[in-house]
Amino acid sequence: MTDAGKQKRACRNTRQKKLILDCLASDAGRHFTADEIVDILKSRRTPVAKSTVYRSLAVLEESGEVRKYFLSEFNSACYQFVADAKTCAEHYHLMCVLCGKVVHFESAELGRAFQEIKSAQKPGGFFVDGRRTVFYGQCGECSAK
Repeated sequence: MTDAGKQKRACRNTRQKKLILDCLASDAGRHFTADEIVDILKSRRTPVAKSTVYRSLAVLEESGEVRKYFLSEFNSACYQFVADAKTCAEHYHLMCVLCGKVVHFESAELGRAFQEIKSAQKPGGFFVDGRRTVFYGQCGECSAK
């Protein structure tokens, strides 16, 4: 697809895309799979086809309104609404291996460590993809049980 075609596709504001974005924005701190979005929209009596959800999520990710995460290589991708791309740009994820809860974790020190990794590897460096950076462990609730 040409750049002009991508821009035209990204600029189109369809009813379905708005429903999907509203679903994500309604719980901005949460990560949703495409299947969860389909189910939520169906429960709200505003069903959207799964293929439309995937196409809309791709456009929303391309435009920066949504971030795509891979919390595990064995699970589906998750999507999160990005209220402010600048403040949401560098956070990582903590995932409880017992209950599956995902917590955002912001760390300037970790960001600096990733920058150090990038500059330490020569000649081209090594980039750590924050969208795939997940730390596994136990949340406080599960640890207390």
